[in-house]
Amino acid sequence: MAYQLDSIRLKIARANEHLHTLDSELSVFLEPYTKSRLVNHQFDGTWHIVSLKPVIQEPVPLLFSIICGEAVHNLRSALDHLIWQLVLAEGNRPGRSNTFPIYSKAKDFETKVRLPRDPKRSPLHGIAPDSEAWALIEKEQPYHRQVPNEHYLATLAMLSNVDKHRALHRQMIYPSAGSMSDAIGWNPAAHLLERKETLYPLLHERETEVLRLRFSEAGPSAQVHVKGQVRLEPTFGDGENFQAAFSGIKQLPVWIARFIEKFVTFFPDHPSGLL
Repeated sequence: MAYQLDSIRLKIARANEHLHTLDSELSVFLEPYTKSRLVNHQFDGTWHIVSLKPVIQEPVPLLFSIICGEAVHNLRSALDHLIWQLVLAEGNRPGRSNTFPIYSKAKDFETKVRLPRDPKRSPLHGIAPDSEAWALIEKEQPYHRQVPNEHYLATLAMLSNVDKHRALHRQMIYPSAGSMSDAIGWNPAAHLLERKETLYPLLHERETEVLRLRFSEAGPSAQVHVKGQVRLEPTFGDGENFQAAFSGIKQLPVWIARFIEKFVTFFPDHPSGLL
């Protein structure tokens, strides 16, 4: 028997398959970084400069962007399918305007969803504004968060817009947050004056600077040394204003499935726990 939310469940499952495949592909591609001593430390008389050697001699394959885009498409589509089914559940006829709204500004939600000039153009047309379903959708909007663009729905929307309307996701690999403390050590008695983590993506043709340290000359010797490897974080985005860490992208199916699970009660014939 087919249930109203089956397409959503299948799309989320398919997105998970794509992301597991991408995770495996990235692990193989980045394996040289886990086996080589690529952290380089130099002192220029003022700054201790830490850089990463270019182990990989080629760009990240574009196929990885294709796989990421397919996963994102399935997740964004799953949310749109939810709106379609909610409209049907209220006894109304869904139309071309019905999509899942994602807004990082409350004003945009008000003017484009709650009170648009033409009510029939609202993404939630056919869902009663005083309903529990509407309330759940509005409550989940990114603008309720302190940093809206870090919300999982905002990340999904930006990834979807890039892949659907512009170009393949730009792939960049960065040192992961906090990994410098595992890779570089120094004399704890030395007086650290400045620390600059240079958030540049790794280059495959030459060394990439990732950290600068400046110590007081009056104190004990800094004794800066390499003690381990730098963990790497692949990212996908537009390459200019937005890059999403793959570690976060892998969690999107989980967050979206948990959110959609809240709507199972609106479909009495649909068994719970399938998302």
